[in-house]
Amino acid sequence: MVQFFGFFILKDPIQAAIVAAFLLLPQTIVATFIHNHAHVPIFRGDIANRILNLFLFLETGMLVSGYALYHIWGHHKLYLDPHKDPSRWVRADGSSMSHLEFVIRYFFSYPFKTIRIGKSYPKLRSRVDQDLVIAAIALTALLVWNPINALILFVTPIILVWITFIGISYDDHVGLHGTNHYDASHTKTNPVINFLFFNNGYHLAHHVNPSVHWSELPEFHESIKHKIPELEPHTLVNRIFK
Repeated sequence: MVQFFGFFILKDPIQAAIVAAFLLLPQTIVATFIHNHAHVPIFRGDIANRILNLFLFLETGMLVSGYALYHIWGHHKLYLDPHKDPSRWVRADGSSMSHLEFVIRYFFSYPFKTIRIGKSYPKLRSRVDQDLVIAAIALTALLVWNPINALILFVTPIILVWITFIGISYDDHVGLHGTNHYDASHTKTNPVINFLFFNNGYHLAHHVNPSVHWSELPEFHESIKHKIPELEPHTLVNRIFK
């Protein structure tokens, strides 16, 4: 609502930029919500979900169907082999990428890897194509209606939120050459982080059972934590919020 209020009401680009800056953190939080929504859709009906997905795209630039294809049928299937994982954090020699290198590689390779994964799932790939057309029409309409405000309140945040979300993903698996679900993901149990980001800190528990609703992940983590070995945090973020 605030995003569209700024787009339709504000005439001063500086004011629009202030609103856009204010919304960056909430929009990044929404990006983590999309992760959960891709696994367990919020609505039972397909039409309601597709309407929601369009607004989620305009806030984050993330197509829920595209992310589901890349993340669920790519990352979740292959993350135990970091070299095959589409969200790979290792170089060819097995060493860990830097945070910046991971973000750059992920950002530019995501479309091509999504297309490649989609070859094995033509029905979902068709859904991605449909959603992409709808999203492109909506964004184009905003750009035609008010180019300046559209660039400030939609296009620029789409790029920044996507880059930020990729950066957050770096800490989930880096440094772990695990052989099973219990030693291949990092866990962050900090209550503030998990309140803001829909329990995405419980990443290991999520990989053990991706169908568990995000609200139930803390309880599920408690039920399996005796199986989790002591893992090296590897990054400052993981050390702080462990």
